[in-house]
Amino acid sequence: MAEPVVLSASSVQTFLRCGHQWYLANVVRLREPPKVRMSLGTAAHSAVEHNMVQKILTKTDVDADEMTDVFSSNFDELMTEIEDPDEDIGKAKDDGIGLVKLHRKMVSPMIQPIWVEKAGQLEVDGVPYSWVVDLVDDKDRVRDLKTKKARPRIDEYLLGMTGYALGFRQETGRKESDIVIDGLVRTKVPQYVPLYGGQVSDQRIESFSDTLGTISHAIERGDFVPNGLTSGACNWCGFANSCKYRKS
Repeated sequence: MAEPVVLSASSVQTFLRCGHQWYLANVVRLREPPKVRMSLGTAAHSAVEHNMVQKILTKTDVDADEMTDVFSSNFDELMTEIEDPDEDIGKAKDDGIGLVKLHRKMVSPMIQPIWVEKAGQLEVDGVPYSWVVDLVDDKDRVRDLKTKKARPRIDEYLLGMTGYALGFRQETGRKESDIVIDGLVRTKVPQYVPLYGGQVSDQRIESFSDTLGTISHAIERGDFVPNGLTSGACNWCGFANSCKYRKS
């Protein structure tokens, strides 16, 4: 590719799942059809963001009804873009409302934010990397919100969280005290599953740098390995109808 690609947490995860999926999204620039579960996550983020942005100044949470109104408005708007829902929309909306209420009850009261949706860019051994941190609290904990159908695992997010921690260090000159995944799980009774990764070690930063370097060099060579069948990405990839490897 002519110019250096700016990597990010989402693009790195996509490339690791399937190089050809990354190619279709970032070189061919196909648009993956939106999914209900992804839209639910986006709408839940918007409700939490609405609360946390104002809490920086007020130091007080809005009530649950206000958060669920923000969720519902965003969710309904996102549903207008989905022509072929991958799950029942009504149930997904109910699940999302339950998760937002759970966040307001169990998570929001213990967080005093200092950053909300803060973005930046850095270089890691010459590889440009952009980051957008969900939230940093007043105890210097870098936090990320995830909505899931199953219990999350911290190892799923260590790469992305390492990038966010480096962004925090770049902006503040301080080291994060912890990296935290605030997991909201769509079980019959919604669950809050917090995951703690601790302060990012030098070894983890070295692994992060190695991964970015490997991906950057592969992109420069035009080496987009179609490993979706191995990783399981083919089971849900929105590019299945456009993928020559899936068809074969």
